Amino acid sequence: MLIKSLLIPREELLTVGPEDVLKTALDKINSRNFLSIPVVDGRKFKGVISKERIFARYFEVGGDKED
Repeated sequence: MLIKSLLIPREELLTVGPEDVLKTALDKINSRNFLSIPVVDGRKFKGVISKERIFARYFEVGGDKED
């Protein structure tokens, strides 16, 4: 199987911007059951944000498990 068979068309891709809040990213990730989504500034790729990293950082800064 080729990688291109698993790619999502640009029109269907969910992204966040560098100034978006983490809740926005997490909501978008969860809405499609993704593990991560790209971070873009306009049309420029800046990186990837993952569900794992969001939760890791949340608990690093003392977030409450119940929240």
